[in-house]
Amino acid sequence: MINNTKDYKFRVDVNINNQKSRTIGKGHYFLVLSLTFIVNFDSTVAIPIISNYAISLGASVIFASFIVGAYSMVHIP
Repeated sequence: MINNTKDYKFRVDVNINNQKSRTIGKGHYFLVLSLTFIVNFDSTVAIPIISNYAISLGASVIFASFIVGAYSMVHIP
């Protein structure tokens, strides 16, 4: 039985190539949250408008639902 009593300590350096760590400031964090909210809110508001607009142009209810479904598939955030 071999008894190795050496204490190996490994140091993991996250900053490879002497790069500075990057953090997001509070202003940028608020900007990202605001833009995300606006994009999601825009998608939620546009769907009823699109369906009513398609029906007012003469589309059937089934075709209007296909239009809304296509918009939802393309506009996935």
